[in-house]
Amino acid sequence: MEGVSLTPKNKLFTLEETKQVISLFAELGVTKLRFTGGEPTVSKHLIPLVQYSRSLPTIQSIGITTNGILLHNQLDALQAAGLTHVNISLDTLQPARFAKIVRRDQKLLYKVLSTVFAAVTKGLSVKINCVVMRGVNVDELISFLDLTREMKVDVRFLEMMPFDDNNWDSKSLVSFFEMIDIIRQQGYEVQKQPPVDPHDTTKWYSVRSRRRAGHDPEREREREEEEEESTERREERDSVHDHTRAGGLHEKREREEEREKTSREEWVEHRGRLGFITSMSSNFCGGCNRLRITADGKLKVCLFGEEEWDLREAMRDGMSREELLQRIHEAVWRKKKQLGGHASPEALAASKNRPMILIGG
Repeated sequence: MEGVSLTPKNKLFTLEETKQVISLFAELGVTKLRFTGGEPTVSKHLIPLVQYSRSLPTIQSIGITTNGILLHNQLDALQAAGLTHVNISLDTLQPARFAKIVRRDQKLLYKVLSTVFAAVTKGLSVKINCVVMRGVNVDELISFLDLTREMKVDVRFLEMMPFDDNNWDSKSLVSFFEMIDIIRQQGYEVQKQPPVDPHDTTKWYSVRSRRRAGHDPEREREREEEEEESTERREERDSVHDHTRAGGLHEKREREEEREKTSREEWVEHRGRLGFITSMSSNFCGGCNRLRITADGKLKVCLFGEEEWDLREAMRDGMSREELLQRIHEAVWRKKKQLGGHASPEALAASKNRPMILIGG
């Protein structure tokens, strides 16, 4: 892959070593697994690992994070193996921009979108992850949000995070607060949802938007007929009755009720949710319980932390299961309070860390 040095095969976890690590974390109480990358769908081990994970009684959720390009042909086999969740990394819905960002044929965007639709149709839990970048895709927030209108897919906007390979600076950051303002200024109503899981790293919102012109022509005709009938009743009442004060108040109340009803009918509740990953502007480190295992067998207790614990070599050196469990305990207890021990996003940007592609999202 361009710009990334490939890790020698003998430095990577084998299939059996990966299974052993999964069983260790399952024993420690982990209930959710996600296979990431790089790109997990290029690995011949993905389906066997999903199948193995599903066989462990404590594992309740198995997901993947993928660019979606190769996933379509694997969906059935992965779902049969036990896959429950799919995260699609997609930063644009514009073909030319897609080609520029991913450096691939722009037609592949349609393949990715068809994979999203297929995964939703198959009943998988689907999220689209979009990293929002100033000067790149801020103008597409509403386009992404509109995907949630009729389709049960969640869209998550991620604040851009600093890693070795992305030249991050604070000027490029589009904060969660700015994104919310942009969405509301476009006439969308968003309502914060209470967290179901105290360790969820996403801020979730429900969304409603105005019904599009012509969206429901049958309902529009019905509304027009109701308004005509209402006008006729008022005219008939006016010709028969004097306009007493009480009658006038009653008529005003009727009109207000009709307007409220019309207003309610004009709003559409989106089927999917809106989410934000606010790592930079409002970090959630205190509630984060995620651990990452890199492809070369290193344990990272924080995405932003420089410290790594080598489980691969420990296993190959013959460390016992009990010793491995103890090593994992020690690593977790050394997790820093926030941002991998850095005081600010700027300090984090100046530190040394792997590129995101070598950590796993």
